[in-house]
Amino acid sequence: MGNDGKIEVFECPMFNCERFFASLRLLKRHMLYHAGICPYMCIKCGTSFKFEHSLNSHLRFQHDEQMGDKFTKIRGFVSCNICLAMIPCREKKAHIATHLPY
Repeated sequence: MGNDGKIEVFECPMFNCERFFASLRLLKRHMLYHAGICPYMCIKCGTSFKFEHSLNSHLRFQHDEQMGDKFTKIRGFVSCNICLAMIPCREKKAHIATHLPY
């Protein structure tokens, strides 16, 4: 709530999206859809997900497992939309540069 008593909402800045969120955290999570970032990867089959709960569901229904400590280390990776490689977030810019034509 703002200083003037009004509820603060956050609008998605993407053209034609027209989505609003009650918190900045929810807007940031929504922006993963527009960015194509999938930081949660299944180490069993390599499928990557935008949200941890999606990976949990995948593990439960596809591999009959629960997410344990061994899966939490995968966070911090992103999936390249060009070659589908899983790369550490901190190396994303360097990796993308390898796909540029110049």
